Amino acid sequence: MKKLFLPIIVSLLPLVSYGEITLVDTEEYYAERGIPSEGTESRDSASIYGGTAADTSDPLWIPHAMDFLTRAAIDYSDDVLRLHAGLAYGFSNRFSIGASLHYQNNFDNSMDGFSKIDFAATYRLSDAGEGSRVISDLLLGVKLAGDKDLRRPEFADTVYHAGLRMGRVWSGLTLAGTLRTSWVFDSTHGLAFIDFIPEIYFRISQNWRIGLDADLRKATDSIYDAQWLGGKLVRQFGFTQYIVFTNYEFKNNEWRGGLRVNVLF
Repeated sequence: MKKLFLPIIVSLLPLVSYGEITLVDTEEYYAERGIPSEGTESRDSASIYGGTAADTSDPLWIPHAMDFLTRAAIDYSDDVLRLHAGLAYGFSNRFSIGASLHYQNNFDNSMDGFSKIDFAATYRLSDAGEGSRVISDLLLGVKLAGDKDLRRPEFADTVYHAGLRMGRVWSGLTLAGTLRTSWVFDSTHGLAFIDFIPEIYFRISQNWRIGLDADLRKATDSIYDAQWLGGKLVRQFGFTQYIVFTNYEFKNNEWRGGLRVNVLF
């Protein structure tokens, strides 16, 4: 995987010209939320990486106070079309919750229906400028299984997960890494797995971004091990982002591609 991942990153580095990047203007964002325009702690804590307030595809972005984010996505792989819809709301500059619904249509058989419902919470443990340059988040969540034939793993009624995400943000670049552990409590098929998710995200101009990520999963049952490599191209229009993405899973030789739309209110 290193042989694939590192050359892609190196090839993209010349695209990042930090001195020439103009990020999204966030004065409207601050004014709508009543955040002072200069120099106060409330402005600093909500500064969202020095001007990327609407960059909702950034791996370290979280909804801040009064943010309401909607997500809609469609993807396709192996004769399966998947539809996703989600929302997230920021109760404060540190704490947010979200939920998402997932539906699939299989063109090869009758395995159609709702596959899962996700609930998640994020708490910002540390922000840049608070005595550290590192941003860190605590991630908690639960996945409720949908139709019985669509469960992954097939015996999992409920999957619980918790994780820690850390990273740094520069004017044109974000680096992040997430370590997440998940559990399936079942008297016969109890299962646990760990995901390590590194991400790199380039703001190459005012309206264009490129992201690369991987998901390395190790499970107590090796059948559920996985190694994903992914990429995305993001186009920004004010507080709306259109994202084209693709992912490849090495173990099962599976490609997946799709489109996602993020709208921030």
